Amino acid sequence: MKIKLAFIALLLFCTIWMPRLIAGADLDVNINLPLVEIQEEPEMAVIQGTNIYYIYGNNHDYFFYGGYWWRLHENRWYRAHHYNGTWKHRKNKYVPAPFFKLSPTWRTGNSNHSPIKYQDMKENWKKWDKEKHWDNKQNKKEDKHEPKKDKKRSGHGRK
Repeated sequence: MKIKLAFIALLLFCTIWMPRLIAGADLDVNINLPLVEIQEEPEMAVIQGTNIYYIYGNNHDYFFYGGYWWRLHENRWYRAHHYNGTWKHRKNKYVPAPFFKLSPTWRTGNSNHSPIKYQDMKENWKKWDKEKHWDNKQNKKEDKHEPKKDKKRSGHGRK
């Protein structure tokens, strides 16, 4: 008789309380995205005007930002610790804001920097972010292309 009562109590608990417990849970599910395995350490490049890195010469959008790898697949963002996964879905509110500011044509206007070895990026990205390394490189490149002003004509030279 006690076993029957315990079974009935368990059954009632499962039918009444379990759906409520499950509904309140925020599940972190690992998703197997379409397999795009990268065999060798990739060469990286930085997206102009950002500190977002991408795999140079790869048609798939693999991004590195803030110490994590990011992928957009079927309008959902996924994050991983390594470029070959394991990928976990991230709600948009947890995706870094710079991703939402990327132009849809970011690939076409992005040829200002040479490819970066993965190990160099992995070891230096924090320092480069802090120092605004890529902004400084872009500024130096623009300065080189600006024509030098003639001091006599600019009014700043000696009379």
